[in-house]
Amino acid sequence: MNKIAIAAAAAVIVGGGAYYALAVLPGQQFRFALDRTIAELPPGYSVHYDKANYGPFNHVAEIDGLTVQTPAPQSVNETIARITIENPALDFIDGWNKAEANRAALKPDQALPVADRITVEGVKLSGGFANGSIGSSSLAKLRIYPWALLHPGVPPLNEFETVFLTAMRTQATLAAEQQAMLGQLKKEGDDDQAAAALPTIADVQKLRKEQLDALLPVIRLEAAGLLALGYDGFEGSGLDVTSTIPDAGAITSPGNVHIAMAKLHAGPLDRGIGGANAIDGLVEDLGPQGKVSANRASIGDMAIRDAAMRFLDGGFPSMAMLDGATLGPLEFDGMALAFPSGGKAEIEKIGFKDLAFDRSFLKSFSLYVTGFNQKPADIDATEKAMLQPIALRAVTANISAAFLWDPDKKTASVHDVLFSVDRVGSIEVNAELAGIDPADPAASLQASLVKATVRYQDASLINRLLRADGKKTAPELAQMRQQYAAGILATLGPLASNPKLAPSVQAISDFAKTPRNLTITLAPPMPVPVATLKDIGAQGPGALVDALGLSITANQ
Repeated sequence: MNKIAIAAAAAVIVGGGAYYALAVLPGQQFRFALDRTIAELPPGYSVHYDKANYGPFNHVAEIDGLTVQTPAPQSVNETIARITIENPALDFIDGWNKAEANRAALKPDQALPVADRITVEGVKLSGGFANGSIGSSSLAKLRIYPWALLHPGVPPLNEFETVFLTAMRTQATLAAEQQAMLGQLKKEGDDDQAAAALPTIADVQKLRKEQLDALLPVIRLEAAGLLALGYDGFEGSGLDVTSTIPDAGAITSPGNVHIAMAKLHAGPLDRGIGGANAIDGLVEDLGPQGKVSANRASIGDMAIRDAAMRFLDGGFPSMAMLDGATLGPLEFDGMALAFPSGGKAEIEKIGFKDLAFDRSFLKSFSLYVTGFNQKPADIDATEKAMLQPIALRAVTANISAAFLWDPDKKTASVHDVLFSVDRVGSIEVNAELAGIDPADPAASLQASLVKATVRYQDASLINRLLRADGKKTAPELAQMRQQYAAGILATLGPLASNPKLAPSVQAISDFAKTPRNLTITLAPPMPVPVATLKDIGAQGPGALVDALGLSITANQ
């Protein structure tokens, strides 16, 4: 019996030790790591929590009742109801300390995992420049790349806020100086001595460079933060924040900005590559400055890692630093705008896509606005007077434009440039250019026109203008168009019978009689330098036909 009792006691002791090792010790290890992290925060930060537990079997950590207070002068108080961390990296601090001690050995792609997933619920913040709340957020597979944050020239983490605020204050001061200087340049000196005292263009350029220099530390910090971050996805909901904009001189006007988002989704992001995201229920209220809302806002994947690397290495901002950068489609659906003047407008969709850079130049882009709708009652008196002759109850406009540059062929096209108003008409422009080489100092002189078209499609504009002085019947409108066509021929006089111009003149007359569409085409026998277009136009219609291949067609 004694042997059995001894064996039983031994089993209890062994079992208790195993439980302590598997359950109690990991929990203590988690709290130790948490307390250690809090202890190593920069001076002025105060962090407390009500409860912190770690489940050794499911590897889930929970922190309840977390409060954070940031240091003055812009002290922020933040409370978080619960943070849940799945499979936290309990050795993260040790990994960071090792990275900090061996900076020279770090690689850009060397990551420190933080956790499989971090879920934050019930966030409330106040103080500083913001007050508000966030319902919940969840971040998957968060990882940090120490190389970027510990890169030469990047200030320590505890100095980020100081560097940012200092740069912003300097920027505001320089902007105010520039505004005052530009105001002085507009004044005329009463005498030579007064004129000599005015700032020169060189003075303004020098001040602008100082402004850019003041922003460089902030740009470098943002590049470091981007290159230090990686995650597999982000979900958030219930963001509602009011931010107070301080008076920053010429940069901003003081006031409150209210931002709300119902849902936010972000795709995988790794050191500046990826990150496609979408926001549902976006509202940005600028108070007296207006209000913008959108049912949905989205942005596609980005690829700006190389550009961020160049900024981080201390490069001076230039187009060359953006080489290889791309940004996926940026779209807003179901937008509503409230203007400072009190007017309103709605937009079905507005977007920007195909943004890419190559060889220190913009390689491509396209933009589009669909269904921009505004009622005459919501526009100012000047615009209202312009719309009155065409008697529209509402204006629904569509706008688009696209650009594509071929760096090898040194050609570019400006295409699908369209402006249309529903039930009124549209104008579309397309052009092809040659000799587009930004690397050549004389490129502006070498750019030449290869081909261009301008097409007007009439829906009702001509008849609306003819009705401007009162109601007209269909026969009366037809007669007015006939008279207008005859007037055009009479005004052109001898030009109407010029063999080179006769087809184009006839097309104009046909369009005046029956307004459907009119197309102006420039197809020069050989590319024409853009710099000479004005001189060619001054030589008269004959030169336009010979040098530019001008032709006009109607109703085709």
